[in-house]
Amino acid sequence: MNADQVIERVQLWRRFNYGTFLPGAVVVAEHDWLAYVQAMADAVPEGELLHMPTELDVLWAWPAGVCIVFAEPQQVDHTIVSQDSPERPFVTVPVPAHTESQLVAGMCVCSPQLSRTQLPDGTPMDDVQAYPLLWIGTEPGDIISGHWLPGSAMHVSATGVLSHSSRLQLAIVTALGHRLTRYDAITGTRPERRRAERELPGLRVLQLSTGASVRSEALPTRSGREWSRRWMVRGHWHTVAYGPRKSLRRPQWYDPYVKGPEDKPLDVRPTLWRATQGGAS
Repeated sequence: MNADQVIERVQLWRRFNYGTFLPGAVVVAEHDWLAYVQAMADAVPEGELLHMPTELDVLWAWPAGVCIVFAEPQQVDHTIVSQDSPERPFVTVPVPAHTESQLVAGMCVCSPQLSRTQLPDGTPMDDVQAYPLLWIGTEPGDIISGHWLPGSAMHVSATGVLSHSSRLQLAIVTALGHRLTRYDAITGTRPERRRAERELPGLRVLQLSTGASVRSEALPTRSGREWSRRWMVRGHWHTVAYGPRKSLRRPQWYDPYVKGPEDKPLDVRPTLWRATQGGAS
């Protein structure tokens, strides 16, 4: 996307009733970065109760929120548990949990707000800070909302698994701050760049860096086997225990890195992130 296309899209969003909630900061997610976070989302571990990371965990740099414009639409599946009330504006009512698919043009993490929470048994808890989320469809009136409550449990769908949108939300929040994400200036003609500086100051493009970690790990030698090469380990999630008596679990992303004896040649087999239906691989 060029600068004019990004400006026009954001201006269109701001004309809708949710426009006043949109953050001023805007970034553009390019193809490779989107494919990478889709692959991260597909790799989120299942089968245990996971908690969302905190701002510190993901090196969050957007205290007032950020709008992420997708250079390519993304198919996202949501678990819907409430909808707008037809009688009362800005009021939601519960509905039977079900899945809806949305062709998404962007996602906005809005400025944090105090949110009232409760335990599963309905017991109210203290107000906490949460980041409202807006998934904006290719039809800008198609909005699905959610929230990022740092440190909170990730809710499973009616089928007992994490929804695709929850996994993608985790991946995006995590990837924005990890070192394989590069922030570049947007390209375009000189007038386009000047317009972007004037109307969307600070506009940046999210690119996937090609540099993986150079740390090497020697393998255990109890088997007596000598390795003749080094190789790349793909990025993956690892479940980290934390909290009181290490009773809570949160996913932590590990970037790709080099494994094997340092004095051996590196066997380079490039990983290609390709888009698939509902994700990437």
